[in-house]
Amino acid sequence: MIVRESDHDLPHRGQSWSEFRPPRLFPAGQQCRRRFIRPSQKEAYMTAITSQENVQQRLKRRFERWDTDHSGSLTREDFEREADKVARQMGEDANSAKATQLKKALAGMCSDIARDGGAGSGPISYDQFNQAAQKWMESDEHILKQHLRPMVQAVVALADRSGNDKISREEFMNWLKAVGTDSAQARDAFDRIDTDADSELSTEELLQACVDFHLGRSDFELL
Repeated sequence: MIVRESDHDLPHRGQSWSEFRPPRLFPAGQQCRRRFIRPSQKEAYMTAITSQENVQQRLKRRFERWDTDHSGSLTREDFEREADKVARQMGEDANSAKATQLKKALAGMCSDIARDGGAGSGPISYDQFNQAAQKWMESDEHILKQHLRPMVQAVVALADRSGNDKISREEFMNWLKAVGTDSAQARDAFDRIDTDADSELSTEELLQACVDFHLGRSDFELL
């Protein structure tokens, strides 16, 4: 009888390929030759690991950015301070309708994270933040969009100075500056986000770009 030594075809997290020993087969107690692992398997594994590590780094960076008082946890006040900062940097009065829309969107984000991360009405730890984010990312994509949409809509309203509900190249640059994102590759990012090539970015295009970033499909951060 042939018995597989292990059901695992790939190394576990944290184990390098040099350390990895693929499954072996033992016929009647005799060890057989090591099983061959195709290059495509290794490439797929490394791509998955790299993507997951990138996602974790992005979540950590987002948590730290929203932790405006550097307490190591998130509260509603952190989200409101972040909203006020973005509004000011976009030249908007903190009490204007557009600034209030962003504040409400971020407060809603805080409530969603607290609920899905199990924080209840208390401060949100990084582990709870990560739990909520993983839950959203592992669900159907439209769930993640539901959580991000109010925030994207609010920032679009702030950035849209022409009043056409779309973002021009100049408005896009102002957006990136306001949210503290590196604008070195902004021109290329604009063209990639502008999927209908009309030289303006719609809310749906920007929302999809945010989803793609959080799912590790894109390297350009918008929020």
